[in-house]
Amino acid sequence: MKDRGPLDYHQWPKELRGLEGMHRMGRLVARGTFDPHTKTWDFSRMDMGDLATIDMLREVGMWVRNWDEALIEELKKRLAE
Repeated sequence: MKDRGPLDYHQWPKELRGLEGMHRMGRLVARGTFDPHTKTWDFSRMDMGDLATIDMLREVGMWVRNWDEALIEELKKRLAE
């Protein structure tokens, strides 16, 4: 997916606006789930809330590049069990 760069606030998905959105974004960063050097995700500490946030970011092409779709599908399977 092509990274479109930073979005204006009004372009963000409504679920990521406001305090709840700040909390969700902060959780992804604080839990160290994304490695900006390798552009990969560490799924070991993630949950469904993190996955939903990632899906929203991916939908708008924001912040994340070089998605590994196979890993995301594997995470969905593991969390669904």
